[in-house]
Amino acid sequence: EQHLRAQPGVVDVQLDYASQQARVKWDPSRIRLSDILQAIAAIGYVAHPYDPAHREHLLDQERRRSVERLLFAGLLGMQVMAFALSTYWMGGFNAEGKLELWETIGRWTSLIVTFVMLVYSGADFFVGAWRDLKNRRLGMDVPVVLGLVTAWAGSLWATIVGDVDVYFDSIGMFIFFVLLARVFELKGRMAAADALDRLMKVIPPTARRVEEGGDVEVPVVDLRPGDLIRLRPGDSAPVDGRLLGGASQFDESHLTGESVPVLKREGEWVSAGSCNVDQPVLMRVERVSADSTMNELQRLMDQGLSVKPRMAELAERISAPFVAAVLVLAVLTALAWWLIDPARVLPIVIAVLIITCPCALALATPVALAIAAGRFASLGILPMRIAAVEALALADTLVLDKTGTLTHGRPRLGALSMLNGMDEGQARALVASMERHSEHPLAHALREGVVPLEEEIAVRNHPGQGLEAEHGGAIWRLGYPAFAFAEAALGEDDLNWLRSQVDDGGIVVALGRD
Repeated sequence: EQHLRAQPGVVDVQLDYASQQARVKWDPSRIRLSDILQAIAAIGYVAHPYDPAHREHLLDQERRRSVERLLFAGLLGMQVMAFALSTYWMGGFNAEGKLELWETIGRWTSLIVTFVMLVYSGADFFVGAWRDLKNRRLGMDVPVVLGLVTAWAGSLWATIVGDVDVYFDSIGMFIFFVLLARVFELKGRMAAADALDRLMKVIPPTARRVEEGGDVEVPVVDLRPGDLIRLRPGDSAPVDGRLLGGASQFDESHLTGESVPVLKREGEWVSAGSCNVDQPVLMRVERVSADSTMNELQRLMDQGLSVKPRMAELAERISAPFVAAVLVLAVLTALAWWLIDPARVLPIVIAVLIITCPCALALATPVALAIAAGRFASLGILPMRIAAVEALALADTLVLDKTGTLTHGRPRLGALSMLNGMDEGQARALVASMERHSEHPLAHALREGVVPLEEEIAVRNHPGQGLEAEHGGAIWRLGYPAFAFAEAALGEDDLNWLRSQVDDGGIVVALGRD
């Protein structure tokens, strides 16, 4: 951040380690995007203009590389531990105080194996430490590299001299466990990024624009106000617009949290991302993709995520001084133990350098917040201010603004009552047949676990009311009770049952015939 802020023309920089994104505001008259990318490359990083698909590809490459290095470290580390365990159990010295031949072979083998582990599996530690020192800052890789190099160099000397302990097993296991922690960290970041990107994934990349020669599939970014697009059942509105002719129900749960679709009639507003669950309709584009409701929601979320919580700011502020203090403490520890017991200087200094690594502070804090944001997004909760997560630990009262916040958004059949002696099996099969091709959430609930009738039934849709079909010489209506029972006379007990279901907050779907 400090390096980019120092560039002439850069107005503001917000860097998020967990998502590995940088939000940069700049004056195009003073600096170009290519200059900004070169400035980032100059300090050892590679940056790309944001693109969800490209970021997913880069994260997948990083994941595969991290897993490969972890497996490599695990396989080689087992060889080192095999020699180390033998030494622990049998001892490496003979009666004359000299190393056994197998212990000598094990030490030289472990020397070579751990060197390979440092060069390949631990390469990121050295690259990170060099980048930090090159930029005149102390990152958490610096004490890790110093600890590893010190342990390996001391073990090299012990292998040559042959009369002191070696630490090859500690080097191998430390590399393995740090890499394992970073794989878990990367997995968490990938899950968080996927959940946060899911908001924009509800927008289709193309749309069916209505032209004189018929429907033409065009990229969403090519749509302009005034264009007509066709939305079939199951399609999501790619941009904001108004319905033209007809009516249909739209699932707006991505905006409201309510799973029950909303009826939209001619001239009414349809927000981008709303899913048509009823019948084909035409929509007139009112806003371009960049100005849609979904893009505005994404911008608000980005702004909220760019505000760093108190713990994240604290971690960034004290991580460099903390590393410096660790290095000073290691030097003082070495001097003190040189006077107390020189033989114990090396293991104690290594312990100070590695155990006091500020990984939990500088790495776990932003990753934990990113995972929390991703978990919220996967549950349908959009974190407008991720800083509020810290306050949740102290909260003792939770206030929810609507029923949709408390539900899973997947309706399930809760109760069934057969009126006027209808057969339950036949009735459910008929309902499943009438809802066979519907994308409505209630249709999925009514079809679940039911085998529809073999024959296809011609269904007529009454938007906002229900379905009508002819079967067995009768006209059947499925939908709101007022629509389904328009031609039927219900008894008092049946009416009381319907009222009780509505009073309990249930959604009543009725099947009736003339």
